[in-house]
This record gives sequence, structure tokens and C-alpha cells, in this order.
Amino acid sequence: MKRYVSFIVATLFAFFLWFAVNLNGEYEENFKAKIIIKNLQSEKAIKVDYPEFVNLKVKGQGWKILPFYFFSRPYITIDLSNVGWRLQVNLLNDRRVHISLPSDVYLIQVEPESLKLEFDRKVEKKVPVVFLHEIKDNNSDFAYPPRVFPDSVTISGAESIVSSIESISTKKLLIEKLGQETETNIELLNPNERLLKLSHNSVRVKFLVEQVAEREFTIPVEVTEIPPDKEVILFPPDIRVVVRGTLSKLVSAEANINTTIKALVSYRDVVNDKTGLVRPRIILPEYFNLISVSPEGLEYIIRQK
Repeated sequence: MKRYVSFIVATLFAFFLWFAVNLNGEYEENFKAKIIIKNLQSEKAIKVDYPEFVNLKVKGQGWKILPFYFFSRPYITIDLSNVGWRLQVNLLNDRRVHISLPSDVYLIQVEPESLKLEFDRKVEKKVPVVFLHEIKDNNSDFAYPPRVFPDSVTISGAESIVSSIESISTKKLLIEKLGQETETNIELLNPNERLLKLSHNSVRVKFLVEQVAEREFTIPVEVTEIPPDKEVILFPPDIRVVVRGTLSKLVSAEANINTTIKALVSYRDVVNDKTGLVRPRIILPEYFNLISVSPEGLEYIIRQK
């Protein structure tokens, strides 16, 4: 047993000795270096995207290069103090550029060698938040419009970019639970995280999804805008409508049918009609869909009071 232990110790010692000797040699290695922008005037913003990383080729002793593999990666800092509206930066020798390399590690090559930066006036804009979602059960829908808190977000960045943005969307949420009110945080989707900033990165959404059904209601038809000396009689005076909605909304509509669903005919439409039939206009609550109306047209008589 002792012979095996001695053999393993000797092997490990030989390996570390070989490793140490080799690390004293010089090597050329390639790394990706992140670009960091600093000191840009507060009234300006970058309007054209630029590479997040560039390729560096460096030369140095293995001991000096080894930390790049396990600890901190090299990075490039570009100082944008007192820039105009355009800037061409040479990454090899521009005084604005600083490359984080330890002593005795030398830069051989940068790819690309230069960057073109363009700037614009920095502005802010408040836009609505759009809740992206997918309801897994096709026979279900929201019982009420989803509530988003806050329902808007302020974006800041280059005017040429910000002016074209009309809304910010959330990440898409797959909704599987039915009949249970849900409140959850959802991340906002930044169209360009490096060029645009959002006043907040997430919103809270509250919603209830229920099964959807169809139901038939019989409702009276109301004639509007009738002159005081006129009377309009419709045949028939009631119509049947089939609507589609969530179960709770359908039950509520049934209990308050006279105020929930309305069928209207304008006196002006009656007077201007040349067919002998007028079509009622159906007014439904939000999140109800009209499936059918019977009859679609109504006969009428106009009488003097």
C-alpha cells in the first residue's frame, strides 16, 4: 500500500514540477474582452449598436496569462469625455482606450482594430406595458382584463431609437391555471439592453382565467333618438342573441340582463331605411363575443302620437 501512495505522490510532484516549468515559458493566447463605456455626457446617448466583445491576442508568461482562464477576463474601457456626435476609436493606440492587462503581458492584436460610435440627444419617453400571454386551454379566457402594475414604463436613450418605440412588452407567460386568481411578477423585455434603460425591469400582473361557454339571451330592442311626436313599433320587439364569455360573466349577465346586454336601433336609421328591415346594434360587455343574432333584421311601423 505504501508503495502505491509513494508512487502517486511522486507522480503528482512530477506533474506539478512539469506544470510550473512550462508556465514559465511565453505563450500567445486569444481572449474575448468586454467593452466598457464611461464618462459619456448625460445629455447624449449612443444611437448605433457596437460589439459587446472584441478579440484580443496577447503574449506573456503562462503564470501571467493563467488567471484569465479562471478569474477575471480582460476588458477594454473607452473614455467618452467631451466627444462630438461621431467618434472613430482605434483600439490599439487611441488615448481614450485602456486595456486591462497585467504587467509583462503584451497586446499583439485586436479584432476589430477600430470602432465607430455615433451619438444622439438623450431623451425619455413614457410608454404602456403590453402583457404577452398564452392561455393553454383554448376554451378559456380572462374573466376580466388583466391588471398590470405599473401599467407604463419610462425608457431613456437616443432620441432616434426612443421615438420609434410605442410600447414595452413583458416576457410571454404561459397560463395553465383555471378558476384561480393569480398575481405574479413578470420581467419586461428591453429591446436593447445596452442602448436603452427602463425605469423598472418588471411589473406585477393580476388576472383570472376561466372556462368559456356560450349562452342565449332574449333582450328587448330599444329605439333611440325618437322625436317627441313620433312612435316606432318593432316586429318582433325582442331578439335572441348568443354570446360567448367566461362562466362568471355569463352568470352575472343573466342576473342583470337588462343592463348588461343591449340592442339598440336609431330612429335615424329607421327613417333612412329603404329595405323595410333595420338591423339592431348589439352592445356587449368587455370580453364577450357575439355569436349570432335572431332575427338579424326587424320590421317596423312609424306612427304619429
